[in-house]
Amino acid sequence: MGHWLDALAKSTAIRRSHRTTHVELVADEAGRPLAATPSGGGMTRRDILVRAGVVGVAWTIPTVLSAQAPAAAASGGACNGVCGGVCPPCTAGTGPCTTNSQCASGTICVAGLCKIPYGGTTPCTGSPQCQSGNCSGTTGSPGTCLASWPGTTCTADSQCLSNKCNGGKCFENSLGGNCRTSADCTDNVTCSATTQTCGGLGATCSNNNKCVSGRCRNGVCAV
Repeated sequence: MGHWLDALAKSTAIRRSHRTTHVELVADEAGRPLAATPSGGGMTRRDILVRAGVVGVAWTIPTVLSAQAPAAAASGGACNGVCGGVCPPCTAGTGPCTTNSQCASGTICVAGLCKIPYGGTTPCTGSPQCQSGNCSGTTGSPGTCLASWPGTTCTADSQCLSNKCNGGKCFENSLGGNCRTSADCTDNVTCSATTQTCGGLGATCSNNNKCVSGRCRNGVCAV
């Protein structure tokens, strides 16, 4: 670039050689004088740059960002929210998942969520963590997954509290079986709110056959 500016300065000097020499003040963009240049003597490199508006201007070098940078960051191990792979395996009751390998040990993928399977021994703190939908534990007091309540989807008798899977649903419990409400009990036996068993102590009854104890007193199962 220096050779080009020298040639341009020389040409201006030749063209101006026939003019009357006078002093010309050159200033930067802020109006500050830079130098007194005889107009008849041509222009220096600085004169040309000042006239072109180059001198005094802050130059910045644009930063070129690689289009591959985001991809590199993504491939560096950022979790994308899907269980397994670069993300930790999902624990019981969480997801999403599509295969068992995306779930933590002792759990399987059921309908997009990792669950403790039927017969599993992994501790649970809530029924949503169990494939059976029935956990004996609570938050702060872990328990185990139990068999399913009546009306729950099943594929085998062992998956049901009543040990009876009929038409893909767990059948109601008979006398002495676990229950939440009387709808979980068969043969018009009612559920005891105290013991959560069909025909348990305190359950309403119409005769002795409706009570685990075999004693119906004043319409209530007694000891």
